[in-house]
Formats: sequence, structure tokens, C-alpha cells
Amino acid sequence: MEKVKRKGSNTTPKIVSLLLAIALWAFVAYQDDTERTSWFRDIPITVIGSDALSEAGYYVTGTGRTSIDVKLRGSRNALSRVETDDIKVTLDVSDIHREGDTAVVCEVNAEPNNIDVVSTRYGTVTVSAEEIVTDTYPISVRVVGSPAEGYSVFDTVLSNNEITVRGPKSIASTIASVTTKSVSVSGVTQSGSVSVGLTAYDAEGNSISGVTFVPSTVEVSYNVLREKTVPLKISLTGIPYDKDITYSPTTIKVYGSADALAGTDVLTSAPLDVSSAEDGDILSVTLNVPEGLRLQNEGNAVEITVNVKKLKNDDEVLSDGQG
Repeated sequence: MEKVKRKGSNTTPKIVSLLLAIALWAFVAYQDDTERTSWFRDIPITVIGSDALSEAGYYVTGTGRTSIDVKLRGSRNALSRVETDDIKVTLDVSDIHREGDTAVVCEVNAEPNNIDVVSTRYGTVTVSAEEIVTDTYPISVRVVGSPAEGYSVFDTVLSNNEITVRGPKSIASTIASVTTKSVSVSGVTQSGSVSVGLTAYDAEGNSISGVTFVPSTVEVSYNVLREKTVPLKISLTGIPYDKDITYSPTTIKVYGSADALAGTDVLTSAPLDVSSAEDGDILSVTLNVPEGLRLQNEGNAVEITVNVKKLKNDDEVLSDGQG
């Protein structure tokens, strides 16, 4: 009996043919150098030349766009490898020398050497510029915190009492005041100094950005003194015989070094005439402040409130006795 020959499987040749076809397609595709074009959208704009513009006395207040579309040409393979970061769009504002709007053409560069820039969409951008102005303002010091217990801070002194502020006219015109950044004296027991920056504020107390200060920082120094509360002895003169006059406060704080305070247990005053004083009057009196000590306020004068109480005279006493 003849043996029947079985037909062999044709699966393997089919698989081999498919793999060869894929490899051939990949090879042809990779070798395809046909030039093509492609749009790359929303490429961010980088503004350059701001420093040169500032030196010329102008400031960019805004641009019409922050991104543009770019059309590139190259082989399919080359274009497929282009990333957004490979495309650089710059807007040079250094040649603007006037206020208002100016049309500026963006410059586009593609990093790969085998890629060409064909065209752009929205590549001409409107740039708004404004004149830079300068003005001088007084400086106030912002002190925050409290020194250690038993100490007080005095005589905050600035290296500059005024500061020059430079900025766009529309922004600079809103400046109402200039203040140092916070100078902290929390827990201090000794005098010191610190270099701090500045902040401009409008009339509503909002901080203003977009301006520069010349110089950019100032030096703030402060004096720290010990404090001591001592009795206040006022020399009252001219007290009417029918009145009792007292005063308040009866104590006062004095400030100085530990050695100067150690020898002071009371503060006396120059004579104060109260012959015509009425109850509740506030009078100014000069104190005898020892050398090396000081009061809270400048000078040696303080204000006291007098309490005037009318005493009964002899007729009133007799009348009360008969009643």
C-alpha cells in the first residue's frame, strides 16, 4: 500500500514574509528624505533686551501675545523628532524708544540643523512701552517685635532719610509712601544695626511692585536701653489754703544703662505753680533727669493731670455743726 505524503505546514514562511515586509517598510520609511512642512503651535515667546530698553528710559508694560505658531520644513524623520523646546522664539525690545505701541517681529530659530523655518503665524507682536520716571520719597522704619523684658528700643536711625524710586510712570504715580522691610527687635538686649530692603505702598496701603530703589537697601540702627519705674515727686507751689491738689501719674519710667539706673530711685521736678489750677487740668512740668538717663519722649518735660478738691471753710464747718 502506498503511503500518502502529508502536506507540510506553510505558517512559518508566512511569518517570515511578514517580518521581512515590516523590516522593508521600516527601512524605506527611515530612508525617506522627502521634505515636508509642519506647523508647531503655541511656541512661547521670550522677551529680550529689557535691560537696554530700561537704560534708554522705557519699560515694557505688556505684549499682544505670549506665544506664536511656527511652520518648519524638513524630512519626515527630522520633523518627527522636533520638540517644542527645540524652537526658540525671541522678541527683542531693545530698539523701542518711545511710549505707546510698537510692532516688533519675532525671531525664530529651530535647534536641529536640518530644519528650516518657513513662516510664522502671529509672528509680529504689538509691544506696549512706557516712560520710566524717578522721584524721591521719605523713608519710614517698620520695627516689629518687642525687646526682652526690662528693655526698650530708642532712636531708630536710617543711613538714608530719603530714597530714589524708579519705575514706569503709571506705577510710580501711585506711590504714597516708602517703608523699610520689617526690622525685628524681638528679644534684643543690645543696640544693633541691620541692612534691609524697601517696599513702596499706595494710598490704600497696598504694596507696589515693578519699581526699583536707589540704593536698593538702607541701614537701620537702633539703641537699646534698660528701663526702670521710679516714683514721681512733683514740687507743687501756690496751693490755695482751701484746696487739696494731687496729681497723676505718681510713677514714671526712666531709661539708661544699668549703672545709671542703679543710682536713681526717684525723679523730682522743678517747682510747678498750681494756684489757678482747676480739677482735671493737664499741666506740663519739667523733671530733673540725671545725666545718662532719659524719658520715653525727647526732653525732660512730662504732662500730669491735677486733681483739685475744695476743702470746707470755717463757715461751712460751723453751718454743718448747727445743722
